Amino acid sequence: MIQAIGALCVAALGGLTIIAYRHPKKYQKLYLVLIIIILMAMWTMAAFNAGNYWAQSAIWGSGVFEYDTASKATYAISDFKIPDWIMGVLPVALIAYIVFLSTFQYLLTNRSNGAGARHRGVIRLALRRR
Repeated sequence: MIQAIGALCVAALGGLTIIAYRHPKKYQKLYLVLIIIILMAMWTMAAFNAGNYWAQSAIWGSGVFEYDTASKATYAISDFKIPDWIMGVLPVALIAYIVFLSTFQYLLTNRSNGAGARHRGVIRLALRRR
């Protein structure tokens, strides 16, 4: 299951790269929306983890539950914690890649010596052959 999700993510990033290359003006509108969606997902994951922490604190701080019951409940709650690297590192890496793609059109064209045009032609040729 994890491998399938990883493969879908790689395919989505590849498709996003092709969209950024072929339609740079439309991608300039799209990348702000993508960044907002990623930030919202990041804050949602942070709120979820904060809710788990507060639930565990409430169980231990209430004094209503016996030790065995409270430890079982907090153990069950802690199983559903989102790892920190998914919550922090992954969104930042995605945002960095999306911002890189927004500058992609400027990196491909170098108007001073025409080198960008040669690279763009090579990339187009590679994309047409597939």
